[in-house]
Amino acid sequence: MAGSKKRRNPDTPPSTPPKRARQFFVEQHTPYNLKSNVHSPHTQSMSTNQVLQKQRTQKELENILLQELQYVTYEGTWVSNHFCPAPAQMVEQVIAHLGKVDLWKPSTKDVLNVARMKTWPRKRSGETKFYEPFTTLLNKIVESLAACYPSEYKHSYLRYVRFKGYAKTMQESVSGEFVLKPDIVGVTKWLLNKGRASWYSTVLAGEVKSSWKELVPQAGTYARCLFAASDHRIFIPILALDHSTSTFRLLFYHRSGVLATHDMALRTASGFKDFVSTIVGMWLWREPSQVGYVPTQLPTYLSFNNIKYFIHNVVCRRQAIRGRVTTVYVVDREEPPPGATRYLAVAQAECGGREWKCLNPFDYHDEQHEALEFDEGSDEGSDEEDSDEEDSDEEDSDKEESDKEESDKEGGGAESQDDDGVVTTQELLLHGGIPESFIVKCSHQLPGRTTELEVFSAVQGFIGIPDVIAEYDALCFVIPADKTPSPWSVLTDTESDILPYESRVHKHTLIASIGQRLTADLTFRQVGYALLHAMIGGYLHRDISNGNIVRLVESSRSDWKIPPILHGLVTSNECSAVLIDGDVAKKWGSPAQASDRSGTLPFISAGLTDAWAKKQAIVQTPIDDLESFVWVLLYDSLAWTPANERTTTENDWWGKINQDTLSSLADFKMRLLETDWGSRMAYVRRGLSGILKTFQPLIHAWFLKAAEYSALSAQFLDEQRDENEFTQLYDDAYKAFTSVGLEKCAALPDIPIKSVHEQ
Repeated sequence: MAGSKKRRNPDTPPSTPPKRARQFFVEQHTPYNLKSNVHSPHTQSMSTNQVLQKQRTQKELENILLQELQYVTYEGTWVSNHFCPAPAQMVEQVIAHLGKVDLWKPSTKDVLNVARMKTWPRKRSGETKFYEPFTTLLNKIVESLAACYPSEYKHSYLRYVRFKGYAKTMQESVSGEFVLKPDIVGVTKWLLNKGRASWYSTVLAGEVKSSWKELVPQAGTYARCLFAASDHRIFIPILALDHSTSTFRLLFYHRSGVLATHDMALRTASGFKDFVSTIVGMWLWREPSQVGYVPTQLPTYLSFNNIKYFIHNVVCRRQAIRGRVTTVYVVDREEPPPGATRYLAVAQAECGGREWKCLNPFDYHDEQHEALEFDEGSDEGSDEEDSDEEDSDEEDSDKEESDKEESDKEGGGAESQDDDGVVTTQELLLHGGIPESFIVKCSHQLPGRTTELEVFSAVQGFIGIPDVIAEYDALCFVIPADKTPSPWSVLTDTESDILPYESRVHKHTLIASIGQRLTADLTFRQVGYALLHAMIGGYLHRDISNGNIVRLVESSRSDWKIPPILHGLVTSNECSAVLIDGDVAKKWGSPAQASDRSGTLPFISAGLTDAWAKKQAIVQTPIDDLESFVWVLLYDSLAWTPANERTTTENDWWGKINQDTLSSLADFKMRLLETDWGSRMAYVRRGLSGILKTFQPLIHAWFLKAAEYSALSAQFLDEQRDENEFTQLYDDAYKAFTSVGLEKCAALPDIPIKSVHEQ
């Protein structure tokens, strides 16, 4: 954000983004399986073309969300009254006022329902016929509330929001997929006729379908986009209409699944009244937290002890609806300089002559660079519509600004607040105070799990361990203790398939260790030592990936501690990298302590992938962690090699390491570990290009150790050895990996990796 630019009031919805922009965000895909912590490939390590090829259609994304949400859908008759409470008398007056507007047939009596509307379609009408009457009804309810209760309305967080039948592509794709087309959007009323809507200025969304089974996953794609556009939201409300029965539900998509209100039959007086009550209750939300926004965080900064820490960079993002949904970013007290951007720009030569940019969603404002505009294919003639709408923008602007000023005079504006203020701040009591710059990691964990601070505290100060300075519970989606969500078998055959409801804890972890992801700008030796130092930490991480290894900005400290079992082997106190994101980490111990699967697919050990594919018992050990580091180096080496420079063998590996089919991935990894990088290495090395050929000695040595100790671990399990013997095996593997790493890393050339192919 430019230093001279006035920041918008945090109580108002975001402003409109640049017209016709097309941004694509590099993110981790949705969790591979909702019953595990395993994720599919991380697109941040892919080239531009690879990311664009990874984009999936809405149907493909719906299928992923169907898997993600299939067993975690719930409902409750209490949901509407709890989350959207509205006084009965207020609802009655709003309905009475609504009855006076020009919506109803002449014969309408005092009791209202949609069957009495002039424009409500017949039961067998097509989906699109319902967009306009449904949005009109929603807007009239809001306007009736404003007319009857102006004081309550002017304090509503949603007071400027109105609905629009949409059904055309949005301005951008914020979750790495093809651009989506929501049926209905809720935006500030000054944006209703501004052409294409942006996910960044969309506050609410709606979906119309003929069955709930179709509607829930499709509406989930829109909820996913809204989550991606606003990482400080903890739930997304979607207004849903089953047009075949004229039944309404408000769906809350959150990190534990989907919670729905009871079905409200709009053709009946009681159902219509419940519907009006729900909408009125939403427009009585005053605080950002009631709408689902974390009150201590805004799109560009977080607040700690009444000090703003601006978001400068996103280190890692895992986008999903349900799950841990980890976001890691670097914050600093200093505001980004004027003209600074957090785009990741890719050279035009790599994009077919067109510049491709990847936007950090925390930096969305009117001064952003224009992003690449992509062809829209068969977008149902939307171009002409948009052209007409954009031509009328200037004509409408003066009137809209005047309307807004008049609204503010009447009390319809935001509550009085300094533009530089925040909604609230997170108070932290720290012995050494809060540093000027640090990492903030946000994740949604299961209750009762060992926290990252607890795991790291035992090894704090050791090489490879991040300096965790604080951890606290942020705002999360809470179900009252006296309320129990009922299973809603909308995506399954029976209610017995629904998992018990889990309430995830929204954790914020502050880490003083500042760094960046491994890139081809580093030298071969720097990357080798970064992996080695991150490996040295000494705990069972269980999710080693290229997004969790952070090379430190400053590595000159000499006070890092060497783990006791490595004394005599490691002689330098230098640490160039740390391993972050310890959400699923556990202390070293018996195999039973790590009997559930976790990880990121390309980097999970061959043995674990094979056991998972064959539906065998999962026993995750430190040896699996050590092997994962080797897969990270292999993966990044392939990713950093331009596609036209890869050999036939490397292209085969790249395709297979990115596949999601478990059985095929397991076969590939077992073959690579035992054969290609084992007995056939002398032949395979001839088919390696520059980057992989340079890293070959290190990768080969580590893969040999991985195969050796994986076999010993399997033997120990078969023989049911005791805990002490397992611990000794882990220690031996730890020392063996470190020893060969020290030898091979020292021999790596100290030249930039990217220079190999630049020459």
